[in-house]
Formats: sequence, structure tokens, C-alpha cells
Amino acid sequence: MVLKPVCVPLTGLAQNRYLEDEKFVRFLEYLMYWKRPEYAQFIIYPHSLHFLELLQFPEFRKAIANPHYKE
Repeated sequence: MVLKPVCVPLTGLAQNRYLEDEKFVRFLEYLMYWKRPEYAQFIIYPHSLHFLELLQFPEFRKAIANPHYKE
């Protein structure tokens, strides 16, 4: 499933600077179609949709890039 890697270490995405890459951010936007009911029914880890939604916000992406980020 495409979203499985997104819900696992988000800090890894930040540490490797993927969240600073405009192409990757656009890809995250594109993945939002998984929230539509016809696709969401196939999601194995439904909480990954919440993380995907959080990744849409620049403030969240910046916060998880901070090495002191804990919560």
C-alpha cells in the first residue's frame, strides 16, 4: 500500500529533507485521493490518512523536521 511508508517514520522524511522538496509535497497532495470512500476502503492502516492530512500543512512539516520534536 502506498500510504504505509508515509505513516511510519515521519521524522525520517524530514531528516532526509523530502518534506522540503516541492515535488514530494505535491505528491503528498496527490495522495489525498485515498481519503475518498471508494479508495479509503482499501487502506490497511487508516490512521495513515490522518498523517497524510497533517503533512499537507507546512507548519507540521517544519515541526517534525525539528530534532527536538517529540509530540
